[in-house]
Amino acid sequence: MKLQINTENKTVKIDSDILLSELFDALESLFPDGAWEELTLEVNSTISTNWTNSIVIPWARPCWPAGTETPKRWWDDRPWYTVIGGVGPDEPKIVFKTGVFNVEC
Repeated sequence: MKLQINTENKTVKIDSDILLSELFDALESLFPDGAWEELTLEVNSTISTNWTNSIVIPWARPCWPAGTETPKRWWDDRPWYTVIGGVGPDEPKIVFKTGVFNVEC
């Protein structure tokens, strides 16, 4: 499935028909903790931009073993997020970066 995520307009476009269950699973993977609920699914529109620079995302939310020297966080492979601080290293404030992102999942 190909999605185009526009974080400035808070919209998502899809390239073809898909089962709703697959769409919701993908959205949960891409936007954990229900963050996708603030986005609008744009219909009857064409996905623009060249897909050669697409981002390939695994379906499952990644997990890394505790105690890893530099553990990878779930947002590390989601370039539409940025960390702007927070209470501590385990509780950062994560917000959308402005842009249009082409995603294959």
